[in-house]
Parts: sequence; C-alpha cells; structure tokens
Amino acid sequence: MTESQKIESRKIVGRKPPSAGGLPGIGVLYRMPQDPLGLLREVSARFPEIAFLGHARGQDFYLLNKAEYCKYVFQDNNKNYLRGSQGDFLKPLLGNGLATSEGDFWRSQRRLMQPAFHRRTLRTMVSTMTGEINSMLMRWDEYAESGRPLDISKELVRLTVRIIIKTMCSQEVLENPESVEHDLSEVLDFLYPRQFNPLSLPVSWPTPKNQRYRASLRSIHHLVEQLVAERYNNYFDTGDLLSMLILARDPLTGQGMDRSQLHDELLTILMAGYETTSSALNWLWYLLAQHPEAVEKLQGEADCVLTGRIPTVDDLQYLMYTEMAFKEAMRLYPPVWMNARVCQQDDVIDGYRIPKNACVFICPYTMHRHPEYWDDPLRFDPERFNTMNASERPRFAYQPFGGGPRLCIGKHFAEMESKLAISMIAQRFSLKMIPGQEILPKPDLTLRSRPGIQMTIHRRKGG
Repeated sequence: MTESQKIESRKIVGRKPPSAGGLPGIGVLYRMPQDPLGLLREVSARFPEIAFLGHARGQDFYLLNKAEYCKYVFQDNNKNYLRGSQGDFLKPLLGNGLATSEGDFWRSQRRLMQPAFHRRTLRTMVSTMTGEINSMLMRWDEYAESGRPLDISKELVRLTVRIIIKTMCSQEVLENPESVEHDLSEVLDFLYPRQFNPLSLPVSWPTPKNQRYRASLRSIHHLVEQLVAERYNNYFDTGDLLSMLILARDPLTGQGMDRSQLHDELLTILMAGYETTSSALNWLWYLLAQHPEAVEKLQGEADCVLTGRIPTVDDLQYLMYTEMAFKEAMRLYPPVWMNARVCQQDDVIDGYRIPKNACVFICPYTMHRHPEYWDDPLRFDPERFNTMNASERPRFAYQPFGGGPRLCIGKHFAEMESKLAISMIAQRFSLKMIPGQEILPKPDLTLRSRPGIQMTIHRRKGG
C-alpha cells in the first residue's frame, strides 16, 4: 500500500472527535480571546482526551489533552504537524528564526546552533549568570534594610534580560536594559492577541497603539542590528553566544549563517531567553510565599550545598530540591502555556480523524493539571519530581519545554540559570508576599502574572 493509500484508508476509518459545543459553525472559539485558560480547562475537564473546538478562518480547531496524543504530534509524526499559520504572528519580530522557521531550513539551523546550547558549552557562562544574580541581591540589601516592598516580577525580568544580553554579547552593551524589556513587552502585547482576533485593525493604521508597536519593533531590530554589525566589523572571538553563532557551521553542509539569519536568531534567543525564565521564577516565588515548609527545604539545601559561597557549576548537581521546586512551578504555571500545530495531510490520532489544515492545540496548562497523570493536581508539591515519582508518568504528561525534535533549544540554559538564581536568593533572603493581593495568570505569549507581585525582602541570619 502506498503512503497516499494509507492516508486515504485512515480518512475512511477515522471518527470525528467530540464537539465542545458553542455557537453553530464557530463552536467555542469566540471565547478564546476573553478567557483562554478558563475555556481550555473547562473543555479538558469534559473531554479529557480530545475535543473539537470550532471552525474559524477556514480551519478546524482541536484540543489534544492526552500524553500519547501529544507524543504523536510532537515526536512520532512531527513532520505532519508544523507551526504553519499559527506561528506567523511572531514573524514581524523574529523573522525566520528557530521559533518560526520550518522544514529542512529549520533542521539545518537547529544542527548549526545546537552546539552553542550544549551543557558543556553553557558551563562557561555560570560566572556571568552568578555575577548578575549577585548584583541584584546586593541591590536587594537596600530593600531589606528599609522594609520597602518591591515588585518581584519586574526584578526577575530585569535579571533575565541582563543575563541573556551578557551571555549573548559578553559585555555591557546597554545603558538601560529595562528599555529592551519594555520594547519586547510592547511588541508581544500587541502581536499575541491578534492571532485570536480576526477583526484586528491593520498595523499600518496610525492609531496610538499601532504607533507604539511600530516604534518598539524598530527599536528592537535596531539594537540587534547594531550588535551584529559591531561584531562583524571588529570581529573577535569572545566565546559568547554571538561568537559561537558567527563561527557555527552545519556539520552536514559546512554552511554558516548570513547576517540576516544571525539577526533573526539573536532576536529569538533574546526574546525566549528572558521571557520564559522570568515567568517561571516569578511563579515559583509566588508559590513559595504560600508554602513556608518548601522555603525551609530550599534554604536548608542552599546552606548545605553552598556553605555561604556563590555557587559554581559543580554545585548544580546537588541542588536537587531546588530543581524539583522549579519543575513544580513550571507544572502549575508553564511559561509556554499553549502550543499550536497545523496538520499538513489528513491524519488519524487514536481513531480520531484530523483533517488537513486543521489546527491542534496542545495546552501544557491543562495537561499539567490532568488528574490521570497528577494526584491532587492543584497542590504545590515539589516531591512529584523526585526520581521515583517522575519515572511513573508518561513522558509527555509534563512538557514545559515542548518535546520531540522541537524541544526548546534553550532548555539547559533556562534550567541552569534558574537553579543558580533560586539557590542564591534562598541562601541570602526570605521573601514575603504583601497580603491582600489578587494574583491571576495572564496568558500572553508566556504565562505572566497579573498584576506584578509585591514582596518584602528579609535578610536571613548569616545570609
């Protein structure tokens, strides 16, 4: 039987997934812009495997909420499930970088860039990371002394922006790193809602919102172009990410990146390198503020492993509870809360028919709360991730970094940076949340908190 005959056979035997209801034609998709998390949690509770969400813009939309279905899309049949039109909204910012490119070009870029994100390579960046974390903690001493609260969300964004810029360029290239975060936030806040709103005004219209977006977009592209031009014009190998990418060659073709592609990849690293990590750390400290027993364990581990020192790369393997707490925070509040893939050819998943051009949503936020995989899923419990408990779950029940060939290339970078930051903060301070705040998850490109989280900083004895 030929491949086309196999596909046709699957079309005949496949059955339609159950419908989540809603309005005729459009289904429940009209609710997505207002409350996507609430909608997807509601649908996944009623249909714990798969559901038809509705039809819009010429596409059928489905929610997949079973680990083996996610494995099929991300890994087993990944070439049939591309980002397609669902990733186009990021192209004005990221161009043709790893987050938006597809097919053979994406595979070539991934091979070319992978060595720069290998654990052995990242070890050399630990001192840069700890230097920036220590600078932040020294500034926090003033808040501990005065008792003034600070917005932990903004502090962690500032930290991760500085770390990604320093590791990319190995030098202070910005007088005001916060301006980069502001411009990126302005662009993402503008672009992300447009993928769910077919009635968005054209970007060319001179509305105040459009003008702010275009100004921030120009500023970001100008910054990255400056970085690329400066290094090309006065090249010297500093061992940072920018140098590694300039020198990188595809092991199969021997080809490197041109300046345009380097520009796009640096933008992708910059965006992903601060946004996801700051979100995960933000939610961890929110959860820790409600679980003092977990704080005691974190602080005890930091005291035992670090013995008052700034951590080194060799300490990371011993920060086991730190790692478990970070993973549990990403379970409850995954930074990348939803992934979308477009089916390229008619397919069948476990007997359910998925037509060509359909969009399938894979939502880590609901998957990480699935009662089939998680006991008492809303409870914060880092021990879920000890070796014994973790081995009992299907691989794709937990997917904060995606999976399959497109597993996030920066996974090890984020994990290393986060373990260093968590252990150093726990070593020196206790953070207490100001009572009376209502903190809600805000599903943008990443899962942010709304509003920021106000905390007071308290110096630990001997810390």
